[in-house]
Amino acid sequence: MKQLIFLALLLISTCKVQAQISYDFISKELKIPKNGINDIDKTFITLFNFNPFLYKYTITTKTETYNSEIPKLLKNSDGNIFTIEDFLTKIKIQSTDDQSKKIAQEDAKKEVLKTIFKIEKCFLKFYDPNYQFHPNHKIPDDYLSELETLLSKLVLADPTNSDIVTYFNKLISYKKFNTLFNKELFNKTIKLGELDADILKINFTFQPIETEITTFDSILSKDSINIELPIQRKKGYLTYSTGLFISGLGNPTYAIQNKKIIEEEGSGNAFGFNALAHYMWDVQKNTALGFHLGLGTPFLKGNLSVVGLAGVTAAFGKKNRFLLNTGPTFGMIKALSSSNYKDEKKDTLIDGLSEVKTYQKLKANWAFSITYNLNK
Repeated sequence: MKQLIFLALLLISTCKVQAQISYDFISKELKIPKNGINDIDKTFITLFNFNPFLYKYTITTKTETYNSEIPKLLKNSDGNIFTIEDFLTKIKIQSTDDQSKKIAQEDAKKEVLKTIFKIEKCFLKFYDPNYQFHPNHKIPDDYLSELETLLSKLVLADPTNSDIVTYFNKLISYKKFNTLFNKELFNKTIKLGELDADILKINFTFQPIETEITTFDSILSKDSINIELPIQRKKGYLTYSTGLFISGLGNPTYAIQNKKIIEEEGSGNAFGFNALAHYMWDVQKNTALGFHLGLGTPFLKGNLSVVGLAGVTAAFGKKNRFLLNTGPTFGMIKALSSSNYKDEKKDTLIDGLSEVKTYQKLKANWAFSITYNLNK
């Protein structure tokens, strides 16, 4: 039983959901995840029926760029399969008279070129814009065997022929083509890096490859696709905002009137600018909840210099730009000193009091603010 529980937990921990964005070159269909993407699941871009013989691509996000590479099977071999020295050692060179040697040379070279042409024709299907992969589209093995045999004859006929190395490299490239030819060559999957934003912007750029044979600009068009996908954050994140706040916390000024201490009008309900730091969690598209901490500077009423703000935050709108914040505010105010009064009841002022005595006191009250997200 314990083993089953362990295996279940292991399976859950290793099988993360994968969000896949895909584009099919034949149907021109772009698919995006129905349930959106988030910053925890792995996100992949898959290009179906991508033809590396015709196109190259550039995929750009906010933080990374992914470029296509020329497939190894389209490059000349590095000689890892076998070397020309290995090939030549298999062949016994025999001397013949000049006339027969010349005929043999011409015949051998013609046969080699015919076979190379026959092999090269196999590649024509890959230059069809609607080409779809099939495992049987490799170069037939009997073609390669035939070319190897003919090269042996050419070496026997003319071991100093300068074209032998060129033909030999072609043979190696063909063999590598068959070795590396697979479905993954035409279906590209790109894993995106960590998503650290509220929106994923992707630019796909596809353009034809210019080859020695021809230029495809007049036949194949350059395409560019731009998509934007909202990212639901399942992890908490830090963000900042600024805006306006109103608070019940005021720093009253006092005056003596009719032997009583009164608060002067306009000394309550501070109103001003604030700057907040938030720790947020996305709860659904265009909505997030979290906490905030920051400072405010009143410019109307309140008679305060700086106040502290804390509490809860709700964010709304596209990219969660607009935030509503509420909670307590803290600040130092001037409080009445008991030395203004004759007794603890604070009913009667002391005789001859001409100026109200106060002291600094930390006080809390309510606050509400509307702010704008700065870093989304």
